[in-house]
Amino acid sequence: EELLDGLLGKDATTAPPALLLTGQPGMGLSHFLRKVKVRAQTRGVHAYLERGFRGRSSPPGNYLRCLSAHMGDASEARSRWDAFLSRLGKPRRALQVHSSEGERRLRRAAEVALAAQAVKEPLLLAIDDLQFCDEISLGLTIDLIRFLAERDGGKRPPIGIVASFREEGASIPLLRELVDDLLGAARGELIALRPLGLQETMELYRSHTAR
Repeated sequence: EELLDGLLGKDATTAPPALLLTGQPGMGLSHFLRKVKVRAQTRGVHAYLERGFRGRSSPPGNYLRCLSAHMGDASEARSRWDAFLSRLGKPRRALQVHSSEGERRLRRAAEVALAAQAVKEPLLLAIDDLQFCDEISLGLTIDLIRFLAERDGGKRPPIGIVASFREEGASIPLLRELVDDLLGAARGELIALRPLGLQETMELYRSHTAR
């Protein structure tokens, strides 16, 4: 609750910009993210809930397309961001084919930074099942969190990220990069949900029946 309040409150730009949740299927991660979206909206924060699906991917970078809707009067930045996302889904040109993956990631990170810096309205992005996102979208999410964490308090764009994931599939290397980066540089928080014990289950039941 306190971490979530930090992302949504008046001091959001001084709190860690990201909250990651992990746990086994059935632990309520999807339900929690839906509640996060509703809570953000009741506070007047623009909130988006995206979801990755096993075996089905959206266009690269599609989860971050919402940034362009909150750039205020920055029409040039909006047009640049939209054009960048459109290019991600197209075949690479000959020059790009010969570029290393490291070079491509640096260019993408620069585009993410320009887009995020142009966001003026409070925005919360929730992503469910991050492990099923395509590699490019996952890389852009990592770049966005890094950029936000590196900005000093008042200079940070009003963007918060909450995401759930499990370590599985081809995305494991990038997910571990995200977790290591998040915890090693104190750029966010990681919460691992576990099954409730008998006493905790009874307390939860009593709290609900008492309402």
